[in-house]
Amino acid sequence: LVLKSYCVSNMKTSGSSRSRSSSNFSDKKRERLLSIQRREQLKGLLLTKFKARYGKKASEETIDREVSKFVSDGQINEESIRKLNRKIRDAQSISRSKPNANRSARSTSA
Repeated sequence: LVLKSYCVSNMKTSGSSRSRSSSNFSDKKRERLLSIQRREQLKGLLLTKFKARYGKKASEETIDREVSKFVSDGQINEESIRKLNRKIRDAQSISRSKPNANRSARSTSA
């Protein structure tokens, strides 16, 4: 009788530990999904912000690439956002200076 009650209580305990572990798994999965959702929202906000700020000055391709790389790297804080802004701004100024360099090369060769 004692052994039977021990087995029954043990089965209840192991069952509840399974539900706790599955609940824990669900919590981890939910947190992971929420984290992905937050990153995608941040990515959308950053793309909108930088495209509005730099528009045609920087290619949208460059902005998309840099923002995607930024969001996937994992270090998201104010300083890293400032660095991203500088990267896109620098890419914009480089792309702006290239046509001028090509024009001056053409005018000197003519």
